[in-house]
Amino acid sequence: MRIQRTVFALVMVAVLVATAAVLFAVTNHTATVLSVSANGRSATTRQHAVAQPNQEVGLSVGNTLEYANDANRDAALDDIQSLGVTWLRFDVAWSDVQSDNSTTYDWTSVDNVVAAAQARGLHLLPILVYTPTWARLPSCANTAYCAPADPDQFAAFARTAAERYAPQGVHDWEIWNEPNMGRYWGSAGNIVGYATLLTHASTAIRAVDPSAVVVTGGLSPAATRGADISPTDFLEGLYDAGAGNSFDAVGDHPYSYPVPPSYAEDWNAWQQMDATPTSIRSVMAAHGDAAKQIWITEYGAPTNGPGTEATENNYQLDNAPDHVSEALQARMLSEALQAHAEDPWAGPLFWYSYKDLGITTDTNENFFGLIRFDGSKKPSYAILQQNFIQ
Repeated sequence: MRIQRTVFALVMVAVLVATAAVLFAVTNHTATVLSVSANGRSATTRQHAVAQPNQEVGLSVGNTLEYANDANRDAALDDIQSLGVTWLRFDVAWSDVQSDNSTTYDWTSVDNVVAAAQARGLHLLPILVYTPTWARLPSCANTAYCAPADPDQFAAFARTAAERYAPQGVHDWEIWNEPNMGRYWGSAGNIVGYATLLTHASTAIRAVDPSAVVVTGGLSPAATRGADISPTDFLEGLYDAGAGNSFDAVGDHPYSYPVPPSYAEDWNAWQQMDATPTSIRSVMAAHGDAAKQIWITEYGAPTNGPGTEATENNYQLDNAPDHVSEALQARMLSEALQAHAEDPWAGPLFWYSYKDLGITTDTNENFFGLIRFDGSKKPSYAILQQNFIQ
């Protein structure tokens, strides 16, 4: 489900002529990060409180659990439960549930995940996403990553999903994934088109579950150019299109690699949530939505890939890194947990992802996991576990 996260950051940092010098000091109860960027700007001045055991933190796993056999799914969920996290974000793909037509449904794989996750006490954030062949626009015939031709058909699917799972305790729904990216909308990001989809879907869900929490599709870090729209521009457009009452929280994917969350530059997507002159929070506040939360529905970093590796000592900002060292991934998770613990506007934080998808290095998409493809644990696994298991 990921895009090439580094594109936006690397375009913006091309003007940098040197890499950052970093000092990271950690005690048992606090973590202080001091960085100096090439232009001399301090990356952070605040000391983070340690993440609290009652934090709402989860894992985002895409469709991996639906496609797993019973034994592998249960083993993964047992391990996820042992980490102490309390949430699970996963795909509910319209293209799978209604693959053939508008009248038949196959909920088997979703039912299996819901039952197994709830048996382990996990809260669920299903993502309603992806369009079956019969419901696509003619221009989007060859991929499920496209908007539906008729938003009412998607809304009917959303209503049926909520009707089925609300009695089972599922009340939180994310509508689409990264709708600000052309890659996930079928052509170019379309604010009005997504606003219509969101409005219809949320109305349908709330009609059968008035207690439902509707989260916008997590917004991907991007600049407004070509087929993509920046998170702040996209969110402003949603308000302008009249969709402000159609969501209860804003979903965001503040991928910051190759730098950690605390790296204070305007191109850092983590900083864009609340620390930049125009931020997601400032847009929300300007439209009277300061009381709503930002749900960080994906954050993470890949630890291998075809290109340059960023490390704790050298972010390689002038060399277009496409992945980070395992040590830097662990540091990024630690910082994210600490920042999340003290930000009152933050809803649940979801780390992407649980397990690497493969071992081939032709793509960094294979390497976002806490554990490697062979099941061995990366340093970030211990960081997450220690956050909750005291």
